[in-house]
Amino acid sequence: MNIINFDSLFLTQKGNLPTCPAVYFVLSQRKKVLYIGRADNLRSRWQNHHRFTQVNRLGARIAWMEVANESELPEIERNLISTFKPLLNGTSVESISYAWVEDFVRELFTLHREGYINNTIAHDACLELMSLARKLRSS
Repeated sequence: MNIINFDSLFLTQKGNLPTCPAVYFVLSQRKKVLYIGRADNLRSRWQNHHRFTQVNRLGARIAWMEVANESELPEIERNLISTFKPLLNGTSVESISYAWVEDFVRELFTLHREGYINNTIAHDACLELMSLARKLRSS
């Protein structure tokens, strides 16, 4: 199953989501599955979703797989969560802390500065991680 081929929208376009029953995938900008859920009506589900603010600040997209038989939604969702093991499933919105990311990246920068990491790609990854940590912390 290649989720990237599913229809998707930025969360800021949630008003354009279909009204069908679906299993949905919240995707990071790098197309990593952050959260999987199910909905009898996808648009209604995302009008006041408890994770909207949390994932929207990451520039996330929502992809979906329409499910014709609503009674199959729970089993499909459970199987997909088991397969993808999304970061946010099974956590409360308040429990997600990204402070460790900043600490980790600071340590990487220290190693880079001291010459233990001498790789442009690693350095660029550190910059991107620090930017993400700051963005998450500021909201």
